[in-house]
Amino acid sequence: MVLQSLSGLPAFLIYLVVALVLVGTYLYFYLWVTPHDEFALVRADRPGAAISLGLSLLGFALPLTSSIAHADNIVDMVIWGIVALAVQIGAYYLARLPIPDLSQRIANGEVAPAIWLGAVGSAPREAAVAAKALVGGRLEAEAIGRAGELAKKARDASGQISDLVTDVDVSAQEARCSITDVAQAMGQLAEATTLIGEMIADQRHVAQMIEVNASDSAGSADLIARRVGQVAIAAGEAVELSMQIVRSATDLSQIAYGLQDATSEFLSKLRAA
Repeated sequence: MVLQSLSGLPAFLIYLVVALVLVGTYLYFYLWVTPHDEFALVRADRPGAAISLGLSLLGFALPLTSSIAHADNIVDMVIWGIVALAVQIGAYYLARLPIPDLSQRIANGEVAPAIWLGAVGSAPREAAVAAKALVGGRLEAEAIGRAGELAKKARDASGQISDLVTDVDVSAQEARCSITDVAQAMGQLAEATTLIGEMIADQRHVAQMIEVNASDSAGSADLIARRVGQVAIAAGEAVELSMQIVRSATDLSQIAYGLQDATSEFLSKLRAA
């Protein structure tokens, strides 16, 4: 718990050191601008110098405190500290306009001119604090507006991411369906491959049977060819025998004609006798 409370100690020390440097710078320039020596007058127990210096320092410290409270970083704080320093130096010269011998009267120990100088220094202080608050408010408003725009963009991005997730889910479902279809197609392809293998085996068996039948048919064809040859030989012999029969029939016809002529001649001779 203590360590968590002390976690901001480095930043506190940095802002404190820078603030002290700015306060020292302001005192240096303020004492350089004013003709009277405030610290010497304070040591000499002149209340007017203490009042004017104290109010002027307070008029610088309060805007510096506001800048520390609203600053985004050290550079922002230093810039607003320099602005507060310039405002307080300007307030001193503004206070001298109605009272030209202001410094001399403060050096003489008069309290009224010192209060006047302190009051004039306090007015720009309040204006500087208000300006810082206004600028800070505008910056906060701009930051809020930018945060709103970023939130809107974040919502739009979330919607786009949601749409992308939905598209991815739909694509994943389609991919799963496609994978299922591919798996089914692969199963069908495997079945078709098995069926084709079986058909190839059947074709091989049929080819073997055809080869065996072809061998048997070749043997039968040789046997038929031999028988056809034998039938051709027998046919040739029958043709030759038929030729012989034709020749014999021709001879017999000639012999019959000869007998017929002889018979006719014999009958003719009988009739003549």
